[in-house]
Amino acid sequence: MAALRSPDNLARRLLSMKEQLQDKQKHVTELQGALKSVMRQLKEEFGVKTLEDAETLLQKSDAELKSLEAEFEQQVEKIEGLMRS
Repeated sequence: MAALRSPDNLARRLLSMKEQLQDKQKHVTELQGALKSVMRQLKEEFGVKTLEDAETLLQKSDAELKSLEAEFEQQVEKIEGLMRS
């Protein structure tokens, strides 16, 4: 038990913890940069400023796509009906 608390062992553990903390801080910084980049892209390409706005736009776009798909399917069926006549 005394070996676990030796000054050398404590120093190594503290150094290891410090390195882990620095790695985590670097990772957080990278993630923040990626988030800023994505948010800038959302604003430039789609005119949205928040994730909530992006979600709303996505839902509207999804509904519009489903409507267009249904309309397309109806047109295909109409054409097929005309071809059978």
